[in-house]
Amino acid sequence: RDKAGGTLSNFDVAVGLDEQELDRLLSQLLDHPGVRQRIARGSTQTDTPVGKIQISWEVLEPPRISFEPADPDRWRGAVKGLHDRTLPQQNVLTLVCPRLRASLQYADGAREEDTVEAHLYVHLAMADGTVTLDPYGVWVNPATLTQIQPSAMNALLFFGLEMAEEALRSISLPPWPRELGVDLGPPVALVEGRRLLLGACLAPGEVDLADGTWPEGGLFLLASHDLVNEILRGQLHRVLGKTFSWRREGLRGLGRRKAAVVEGSVEVLEADVQVDARELTRLGGAGRVTLGASALLSLLEALGLSALVRLLERLHLAWVGLGYSARPVPSRLHLGAELRLDDRRVGVRIGGFRRCTALLWPRGSLPTILLSLALWPLAQLLTIVALLVVVPYTNRRRPTLDLLQVPPVTVTLLGAPLSIALGSLSAATFRSSLLLGGSVDLKGHL
Repeated sequence: RDKAGGTLSNFDVAVGLDEQELDRLLSQLLDHPGVRQRIARGSTQTDTPVGKIQISWEVLEPPRISFEPADPDRWRGAVKGLHDRTLPQQNVLTLVCPRLRASLQYADGAREEDTVEAHLYVHLAMADGTVTLDPYGVWVNPATLTQIQPSAMNALLFFGLEMAEEALRSISLPPWPRELGVDLGPPVALVEGRRLLLGACLAPGEVDLADGTWPEGGLFLLASHDLVNEILRGQLHRVLGKTFSWRREGLRGLGRRKAAVVEGSVEVLEADVQVDARELTRLGGAGRVTLGASALLSLLEALGLSALVRLLERLHLAWVGLGYSARPVPSRLHLGAELRLDDRRVGVRIGGFRRCTALLWPRGSLPTILLSLALWPLAQLLTIVALLVVVPYTNRRRPTLDLLQVPPVTVTLLGAPLSIALGSLSAATFRSSLLLGGSVDLKGHL
């Protein structure tokens, strides 16, 4: 099943990050005081046959990530720690630290210090939404050793592996937002083509990210046509059969009365929205709604009907209002929309309304119904004229309706929450998927 742009890949949502984007995030991460304190520098004391040694280290230059296969000669010369394991063939990344300052302080006061190039080989796995980064070994470029003896450096690297295992033990990914109304299966991670991929399928599908064709860019998210429509249907299901009401007070009038109260409601009877199969940023929809509105008597005076207001006041009916329900004609309204993204805001650009009108009938208390019935011809005429103007105007101007602002995502790193903010969002169609691009910034302090 080719759902998302690859020849053999199968997924409903996939996220990709290349080496450059991960390097940028890693650099931001090391700028956080908490991270620098816990990872980028430190010291410890250990017992050796020659006495106690104070070991210190500090990352002087942000590391970079490489998804290239590990060099066999370097791997053979790496310190493997307690578990001398064979390096896996898949999902291995190398954390390259160009400048790592290491120093040894001996009990007799002697001190050795070098700034070395170090490579940490890490295996990436995922289970139940948890990313596991397992350090397999670390290699130091022997050409960068000038003072520290290789045997002493190996002891330091052995200790460094234990620290790396503690720091990289697990990263918990945030759960898929339930409010989107869809269920995804467990995510899968894959290192392929010098990028990190995370993917999932609509339950109960099985993910296959191998041999896919992926878009360019440091960060992307692909969503299948099925997933986007499932999300839209889930959101519409939340509003079907519901009535949404509003009330406005203090509207300025034109006569002696200086305020009016207007109430209204919309009941969603039926709705269906789908994305275009070829252009996934375009949406088309249809639905049936009932609208209702009513206003207190002061609105009549605002419309210039002061004589009628005086008559109703003398009849002690000054509380009487106008009330109408409206049923669109045709009963199913059709519209088109286009997905719009601006920084972290998600909205739709509305347009493509088909020409329609609406039939009014009075509603409310008996005196309100009688008054509304008397003014029905005028109200119906104004409604027809208004829709003849509003529908073409909306189609021409295509206003944008903001739907939501993408909130920061929280992941757990080093046992503490880390906020990841998305920005500069963009949307396009990539093969048969909706492509979302943007940037990622780390926020907050550990």
